[in-house]
Amino acid sequence: MNISFNWLSEFLKIDLKIEEVSEILTDIGLEVEGIENYEQYKGGLVGLVVGEIVYCEQHPNADRLKLTKVNIGDENILQIVCGAPNVQLNQKVIVATVGTTLHPINNDKFKITKSKIRGEISQGMICAEDEIGIGNSHDGIVVLDSKIKIGTKVSEIYKNYSDKIFNIGLTPNRSDAMSHLGVARDLRAALMHKGFKLELITPSVSSFHVNSRTQKININIENIPDRILAQTDIVVICTPISSILSRNPNADPSRTGISPWTLTSRFVMPHAWSADRRCSTVLMCSPWRVMEVA
Repeated sequence: MNISFNWLSEFLKIDLKIEEVSEILTDIGLEVEGIENYEQYKGGLVGLVVGEIVYCEQHPNADRLKLTKVNIGDENILQIVCGAPNVQLNQKVIVATVGTTLHPINNDKFKITKSKIRGEISQGMICAEDEIGIGNSHDGIVVLDSKIKIGTKVSEIYKNYSDKIFNIGLTPNRSDAMSHLGVARDLRAALMHKGFKLELITPSVSSFHVNSRTQKININIENIPDRILAQTDIVVICTPISSILSRNPNADPSRTGISPWTLTSRFVMPHAWSADRRCSTVLMCSPWRVMEVA
């Protein structure tokens, strides 16, 4: 299961290193098998700057190429050979300087080097969307707003969302942790045990409104195996309608060490009601299956 560190941080305001959080999660039974870096734009748009084309003429040795000079600020004027059909004088463009590694959408990454193209020196690259991973278009170079300052880092224009992703080897008995909120809840408990005082920040439900609290729902359970029907004690969880029926929530916990009601409520507790009969079996009911949880 993949868990976002950024999303966890929305539930818990923690000031811990990623490695510390990983160790705590593993200690509480949510084993972290790996940590992956995620970036919306691979490479983080490092090495890309805004430049202004101050010279644009036909390449002397190629019909489909233009010879340009681009001001990237600090009096740096780069000569760049460009083959884009839309390149023009005075445009604000995205420039990959020499040494920059680009991460195209559909190709392998590559590094920009100083080179000669048809006999003319090229000291960088004027970029299209797909060449730097911000889009799929290869119709021409990206033309920026003329108000953007020369020398601005492109990462300041296209905000790059980055994150750390925990790969958690979740075991079947940890259904309580099958969500970011569940993991955050367990992490908070572990941190509080270590002396941290943390609030669990739950998502706002202020815009959620219940239209009816009295609607009658009929439940029919069919094709239940005989071995389950032979049990005298049944709890039914109907997940499509978020309902729980318990026949005696105080049943004997000797089979699992946990009472069936506790086991049930840890899985889901949206609505519940109790009957007077004893209970020792839990049934998970969905449109696809009936599953016994002993």
